[in-house]
Amino acid sequence: MSPKLTQLLEAMTPQEQTEVETFFSNFVPRSRVKEAINALLAARELSFTHVGNKSFLQVTPPKQAFVPRPRPQRVGG
Repeated sequence: MSPKLTQLLEAMTPQEQTEVETFFSNFVPRSRVKEAINALLAARELSFTHVGNKSFLQVTPPKQAFVPRPRPQRVGG
């Protein structure tokens, strides 16, 4: 994803897909917007978050590296 597009999407609050399509359709055809959204969903750059009975698009949060906690050492073993 381009850095400027990423910055724009990160600045947005989660939106319904139709709202995102309507916004970007002012600049490019809606079919291209749908293709881009589907490509970003497939690449897991965007994801859905569910609130009530609605699904909103959001920039997928970065994954946190798993760091296991050290095991406590046994005393007197």
